Amino acid sequence: MVNKVKIEYSLVFEPPIAEMEYVKSLKKTLESKIGRYSSCNSLAHITIAGLKAHNDRSVHKIIPFLKEIASYELQIPVRFNSVDSFINGVVYLKPDKKSEELLKISMDRINKQLKLKFNFQFKFSNTPHLTIARDLNHDQVQFALNLFKEVSVLEFSCNSFTLRKLGSHQFVRLQEFPFLGWTPKPPDQLSLAL
Repeated sequence: MVNKVKIEYSLVFEPPIAEMEYVKSLKKTLESKIGRYSSCNSLAHITIAGLKAHNDRSVHKIIPFLKEIASYELQIPVRFNSVDSFINGVVYLKPDKKSEELLKISMDRINKQLKLKFNFQFKFSNTPHLTIARDLNHDQVQFALNLFKEVSVLEFSCNSFTLRKLGSHQFVRLQEFPFLGWTPKPPDQLSLAL
């Protein structure tokens, strides 16, 4: 039996277009200084979870459940006001403490529901951020941190999440799920027959 290659998907919060364009401008500024780097063309997003599946059909089974999850979520006001880095060479826009807490609570709630309901190979995120660059070496990270000492404060509301699929070089949007703010059901009632 041939082992099929799995397709990558991600569930993300996407900022509004103006904020996406600002992050894109930071990426282009860095690219003009250090040359091409990993993720220089990716659109701004906050990853909630990544998952792998053998085909689109299996992922489409979770769409009704994602709609249900989103219907109980509330808008999340967020503020990104500084640049930081991870040890693995990622430079990113960092949310303030309150925004980080609110995003983590929402991400944790969404991820727990996905984990309970589906048997996919998930990779859950627990550190909300907007990536500027990834896979940089130590010198490039230090250069980027110095370059972006002063950044504009980004304030927006996360009012939906988006399911994306990895295309030939980057993720493409499949479907957006708006937050409706319905009164939450008890956890044992949050289930669709799938």
